[in-house]
Amino acid sequence: MGKYDLYLKKQSDGSKSCTFCDKNFNKQKDGNTNVYLNHFKKFHIKVFQKIQGNSLARSEDEPPAKKSQPLIDECFSEFSENGPKSLAIQRAIAQLISSAALPLSLIEHPGFKNLLHLTVPRFRPKSRLQLTRNELPALYDEYRDKLKMSLASSEDVSVSFDGWTDSSQKHEYLALIVHFVEENKPAYRILEVVDVSAKSHTGEFLAEKMKSAIDFFGISTKIRCCVRDGAANARSASVEICDVNFDCLGHKLNLAAKAGTANFAGLDSLVLKLKKITKKIRMSSNLRREWEQIFEEMDAPTLVLKKHVETRWTSLYEALKRAIRVKEQLELFLQDQDNLEFITASEWKTCEAVLDMLQPLNDSIKLVQARSFSASSIIPVCRVILADLQTKKKHMTARTKIIEKLSEELEKYTNLKYLNIATLLDVRFKSGFVDSKWKDELLTMMLATITAAEEGDSDSDNDGVTDVSQSHSDPFSRFLQSSSSKISKVPLDKKSVLVGVSNKLYMMDKQKNYRNMIGGYRSTRTLM
Repeated sequence: MGKYDLYLKKQSDGSKSCTFCDKNFNKQKDGNTNVYLNHFKKFHIKVFQKIQGNSLARSEDEPPAKKSQPLIDECFSEFSENGPKSLAIQRAIAQLISSAALPLSLIEHPGFKNLLHLTVPRFRPKSRLQLTRNELPALYDEYRDKLKMSLASSEDVSVSFDGWTDSSQKHEYLALIVHFVEENKPAYRILEVVDVSAKSHTGEFLAEKMKSAIDFFGISTKIRCCVRDGAANARSASVEICDVNFDCLGHKLNLAAKAGTANFAGLDSLVLKLKKITKKIRMSSNLRREWEQIFEEMDAPTLVLKKHVETRWTSLYEALKRAIRVKEQLELFLQDQDNLEFITASEWKTCEAVLDMLQPLNDSIKLVQARSFSASSIIPVCRVILADLQTKKKHMTARTKIIEKLSEELEKYTNLKYLNIATLLDVRFKSGFVDSKWKDELLTMMLATITAAEEGDSDSDNDGVTDVSQSHSDPFSRFLQSSSSKISKVPLDKKSVLVGVSNKLYMMDKQKNYRNMIGGYRSTRTLM
């Protein structure tokens, strides 16, 4: 008896029919059962699964399995006004415009419409008005809510802020950025961009604007430090946000570089000449062709001069470096330009001297601008730069000015408990860049945390956790014990929070308060 015979009826002529739907099958030769298999698989899926021995057969009240090929109506409805494909494409367009800072007129551009027509002919994009009133605000709300949820799960965050003005001087904005740890990785997000054109930028006004965003995202009690520039109004505003606040290292390095370059005679005239030459080449198509022709004749890749912009930290270094690189081509170009001043030999020497002096500062500024730079690196970077500048003997007057400026800022940084503890907790630096008193301070903080955890243990049950009060066998516990007599009178003869590897889970649970204490330092991995 075959496995299909239970579900088949035998006819008088020797053929068979289905017991469920009376489908007649021609008499099969050589015992071929493929026709039965295909029939049950297509029309009686539950019976087919039972025949095949599939224990996961669908019950009678379950809906039928979804067909692999959608119906025609489903295909057309996907691109209706509120169809899933239309909504997904419209959202992607809004993301593109906002993330790439593209003009809203893109949605009406013939080229963009042609692209959509070729790729998704059935899609009809919404108008610019709908994009402005509906799509972009909805997208903003979506990302704002996502950020709010991410910050809700973070125990410690840090913030930084700065302001800028557009070239027309009509619009002034303040950007507030939050730094936190997300999925064990450093993260940062723009918390708010505030238009501050309406009123004078007093510290009280700036603090009011930032507090509004901070309160909305619910992080007012989670902020561990605030980074800002050295302006008086910024300092005043940051005090209102967090007790721990300090100057941005990038700003300070830029100011130190300016203090040093101010002592080079002839640098101002050189920078002014390069600005005029750069502007002339950019504004005149004839001069631009002459410039490019010189590079072609010398069989060299065409390079343009870089413009020095006061507000960009490495702008002077990059402009002078490019001028040195195209020195030969620039001198040939100036020979035929009567309305442009020639650069003298002494000015070229000044250019090389400034580059040599600014090299360590330029490298440090790039390091500070990287998102991986942490607050724990501030003190070490300052000390390394000072050591490098003090070992060199050239241009001592200019270097002295930089050393004086950086030493002044380093003193401010080294007086901050936050930065010293952060440096100690960074495994790259440990105690190599901070005074010994901060090691004692860190141990005191850790002992206080341990004592608080012990006192909490005495007021609660162990819930089956093995008592480890007599265990001080691990090196860290012995180190804390030996150091306690020097920095604290807190006894360690009770149950220790830090025990051996066998009690690691117990240790992690009891050190929750300690982790909260240092969480603020960890949240500044990308602070600058």
